Amino acid sequence: MAIFKKKLTEMEAPSVLAEIVKVIIANSAIDPLAIIKKYVPVPLPTPPSPLSKEQFADVIARAIVTGIPREKALEIIREIKNQLKDYKI
Repeated sequence: MAIFKKKLTEMEAPSVLAEIVKVIIANSAIDPLAIIKKYVPVPLPTPPSPLSKEQFADVIARAIVTGIPREKALEIIREIKNQLKDYKI
């Protein structure tokens, strides 16, 4: 464990938020192809090499975070931190 923690900046917030979302998606019971088939209304050809769960989580996390401004990403991370402060982890 580090003695001194680095302060999270607005510049770093989107990538940190993407990493948080990626961990959540990667550890869920979601099958990438099942999600695509369920939520994409048009029948799509099966990709020649389907994404691994980790790759899928990375792509989806980046897609979710892309439209979020840096300031808002930092605010979201603070809100997540606030939600967790009452729990011993």
